[in-house]
Amino acid sequence: MKFKIIVTILSFTVMVINGQNTSDVLPVNNTNINVEKPDKQIEEPTFKYPKTKREALAGIKVLNRHNAKFYQNKEEITYREALKLVRKKFTNLIIKEDWDKEEIHFTANTLSK
Repeated sequence: MKFKIIVTILSFTVMVINGQNTSDVLPVNNTNINVEKPDKQIEEPTFKYPKTKREALAGIKVLNRHNAKFYQNKEEITYREALKLVRKKFTNLIIKEDWDKEEIHFTANTLSK
């Protein structure tokens, strides 16, 4: 017991000399601490833009298991059409995967011509 008291006093004095936070050394009564709960953060929509063809195909397959909807230029397409579209025209597509709404949007990339 004496050893713990001596170690606490020595470490406290060293921390005071160094200008460090002393709350780590001193014993704290947990019942008197007022813990503030952080405000709930607004969740941003989880959009993913796959960079490789493999990522795009994997995202399509995963979202298809959750009965996702696929859109090309705001028109709904089937799962097979989406796979064919990615396999053939991946470099000219902008793919936006919305994992919250379970939707994938394909748009022609006009800048990559």
